[in-house]
Amino acid sequence: MFEQYIKLAVSKAATDVELAALHPITAVASELDEQERTFEARINANKAARGEGPTKVSKAKQQELDQFASDAKKMAAEQLNEFAALDNAWAIIFALHMGLDSDTRFWSKAHLNAHPSDAAIVREFAIAKTKLRDALAAYLDQFPDNQG
Repeated sequence: MFEQYIKLAVSKAATDVELAALHPITAVASELDEQERTFEARINANKAARGEGPTKVSKAKQQELDQFASDAKKMAAEQLNEFAALDNAWAIIFALHMGLDSDTRFWSKAHLNAHPSDAAIVREFAIAKTKLRDALAAYLDQFPDNQG
């Protein structure tokens, strides 16, 4: 999801300097997307390694979780359309940075509530979020007040 958003921002870069600043962010976003995509499988693999099965939920709860996943896909598509309507890369990067700022605060402490053998996976995920947030902040520092 983040990689798509960054690629869209790249397509809206106004100058070669801005384009050069955005390209490295794509790789950082791709890493976060991979962390997010594989998060559940890595946790389940850890659980299996310690002799536990995957988390079991009732059929009703699974339907609710499936609906949440479906809603998240729809919201991501809507967000991409909203970003596409923006005039420049800066606005996309600014919005992503604002969202990740609060998200990284949550994830920076999430490992404290994880099973000890899962804590490294949770920290790795938090680090990927922080790296993207910091890369977005660096872009915003380089191009303050929408001066792409």
